[in-house]
Amino acid sequence: MEDLVFDARPYQARGQEPYPYIVRAVASLKPGQALTLLNTFDPRPLEAVMEARGFQYTVERLGPELFRVRFTRVAAEDKCPTVDRRGQPLERVLLQLHGIVRKLRVGEQFAVRLSEHPGPALKVVERAGAVVDVGPGEPGEVRLVVTRVRSSDGKPARATASSQHSPDGATS
Repeated sequence: MEDLVFDARPYQARGQEPYPYIVRAVASLKPGQALTLLNTFDPRPLEAVMEARGFQYTVERLGPELFRVRFTRVAAEDKCPTVDRRGQPLERVLLQLHGIVRKLRVGEQFAVRLSEHPGPALKVVERAGAVVDVGPGEPGEVRLVVTRVRSSDGKPARATASSQHSPDGATS
């Protein structure tokens, strides 16, 4: 099956945020189909979001301002996608996780592998509306399971089953 190709460069050239259109493209993927994203930079925040939603990715730099990122869905039997952030600065990782949580729906979850226990700094992720279970992982690592339970303002976040996306990427 051919990949669905999304070229974000025309949106960027117009000063438009391509994220809502990328989300629509992901929603339209057929089973087994991958998304190939063409972009002017390595979209690390999007990569983290896609990991949390059950995708793996590969990045190729094709030129000074051209990156090709291929997203493929993780096998269905892997119920909880895992984001591996071992060896990365904890403060940066927690800010990334905060951003991921804000894009999840209630009930969606993901696991995170870290080199060290985040301690009280974990409140950054909890303020985004998540419950975090901390446990041991492989030797020398800590495993977090992050579950979205509410919006960051304390109100219930949008529910998975009843959400519908409009063409502009907004959820009703």
